[in-house]
Amino acid sequence: MTRIRITRQLNLVYAEHADGPLYCDVLRPDSSEVLPVILVAHGGGWCTGDRAEKAAESMRLAREGYVVVNIDYRLAPAHPFPAAYDDLMAAAAWIRQHIAEYGGDAMRLGAYGVSAGGHLVGLCAIAPGTPFVCAVSWGGPMDLRTSPVTAAYEGYVWAFLAACPHDAPDRYAAASPRALLHATMPPLLLVHGTADDVVPVAQAVRMRQAAEIAIAPVECYLIDGAGHAPGDPREPRMGQAWDRVVAFLAAHLKDGNE
Repeated sequence: MTRIRITRQLNLVYAEHADGPLYCDVLRPDSSEVLPVILVAHGGGWCTGDRAEKAAESMRLAREGYVVVNIDYRLAPAHPFPAAYDDLMAAAAWIRQHIAEYGGDAMRLGAYGVSAGGHLVGLCAIAPGTPFVCAVSWGGPMDLRTSPVTAAYEGYVWAFLAACPHDAPDRYAAASPRALLHATMPPLLLVHGTADDVVPVAQAVRMRQAAEIAIAPVECYLIDGAGHAPGDPREPRMGQAWDRVVAFLAAHLKDGNE
């Protein structure tokens, strides 16, 4: 197998805030073509983590033929909703303006996120006028109004939304992709382990059911017996799930879209 050379541009500033800049890393495979682009958002319950957590998956996506933009975003509780959502949209705006410098096609922009990052890319995909052509949410909660996490992680949701559900129902709805489904949204793939002990698999199943009613393009791929995080792609179940992600992204960003 030919090893694909990946060029990395690290610590690029994509947005400025009063408390400092936000950074991204851009990865590009060696190619003479203008390539589709994928924004990557890390997890961590909206309160922890950074882009380093998604370095391996970003490299994997780059080797599939994408310019990858792996971002940091502002974290709760210091920066509650909608700060992180706004940052993903700011990153998309930065991509629109700058990604041609890195050989990317901003009009073929997808998103990939895990856990809290999966929630955020789902929310961005559903937004009116979204710049995203498609999105993949792995283990992301889709309805913050209805037990989006197991009891041990409930505090993360409260910190992210700066309130408990009965004090801010409108805010919980505004942050819930399931509450915002519509028929003209771009395709969204939900990947979820059936044994997820952080975000219950019901979040993905009920999102898919609601999408059928709304005639919204949401697909659901369940990994039998798998937990919350993407595992080693060499493990058969995870390898099959990753193949599903790759096929979904190619169908919407590559096949017939060059």
